[in-house]
Amino acid sequence: MKGSNSVSHVLIIDDDLDDCEIFEEVLQQLDSSIQLTTIYNCYDIITVLSKLESIPDVMFIDVNLTGEDGLKCIETIKGTSTYSNLKVVIYCGAISQHVLDNALKDNTYSYYLKPSSLKEIHDLLERILITQPLD
Repeated sequence: MKGSNSVSHVLIIDDDLDDCEIFEEVLQQLDSSIQLTTIYNCYDIITVLSKLESIPDVMFIDVNLTGEDGLKCIETIKGTSTYSNLKVVIYCGAISQHVLDNALKDNTYSYYLKPSSLKEIHDLLERILITQPLD
């Protein structure tokens, strides 16, 4: 279901392997031409990103990463000139209102609660990546 978007490369940072596999399955159903890079943690994230063949168009990140601070990871990525324009979608199961308020204070990021069904994931990714891409 190709749309008229300019998304060709999506990055997901999530330590839940099952969630990553489901995300990949749904993304392939939507548009198999979109490249997906999956990273399971934020350790040495800039070095990891610099090894990619292309800069992702949008990054989905679960900020509740085991042993890591996902918001600090976002800060590190956005603080690097190469990735400062990377669109960021906070994509997690639960987040405290205080943390969410801090993350969204400058309107740099979007936030979506992880959907609980394949249809909800499909609808969310279709809306974000195909129908109404992030500005």
